[in-house]
Amino acid sequence: MGQWLANCRKTGGLGKDPKRAARRAAQLVAIDPDWQPGRPVDWQHAYAAVTRLVDLGTDLADVVPGVTAGGTGLGRWLARQHDHVVWQGLAAGQRERLAALGVTPLPPRQNTPARAPRNGSGGFERGCAASPSTPPARAPQGPSAVPTSRPPPSTARNTR
Repeated sequence: MGQWLANCRKTGGLGKDPKRAARRAAQLVAIDPDWQPGRPVDWQHAYAAVTRLVDLGTDLADVVPGVTAGGTGLGRWLARQHDHVVWQGLAAGQRERLAALGVTPLPPRQNTPARAPRNGSGGFERGCAASPSTPPARAPQGPSAVPTSRPPPSTARNTR
C-alpha cells in the first residue's frame, strides 16, 4: 500500500489523462486528506506514529530519544520538533499538527559567550608533560635470526 501511494504521489502517478488523474486525486482525498502531504514523507510517518502512541494513551513526556517504531526514532524526532530553529523551519500546517498534539517549541537559545582560547594548555601538551622523558626501549621489529632450540631434522637422534 505504501509503495502504491508513493507511486501515486509521483508526477503522472495518477494517470496521463488529466480528467482521470483529477478524479483519482479526489477519491484519494475522500479517503485521506493527507494522502499527498505537502511535507516530507519521513516527517509524516514519524508524526503519524507519534499520533498513534498518543491515541493509545502514551504521554508525550514518555516519548524520549531511544523510543522507536518501525525503525523510526520517534523520541529523537520529537525532541528535534521542540527545537526552536527546527520549529521555525516547519510549515504552518506542521506546526498546527504538532501544537494539537501538545508539542510546543522551546524558547530560542541565548548566545553563550565563547570560551577563551587555552593558549597551548590542551590535552596534547598535558600528555607530553606527563610522559616520561626517556621513551621505553622497543623490541626489534620484523623477522629475527634467533636460533631455535631444536636441532635440524638430519641431526636428530633417536633416544630410545
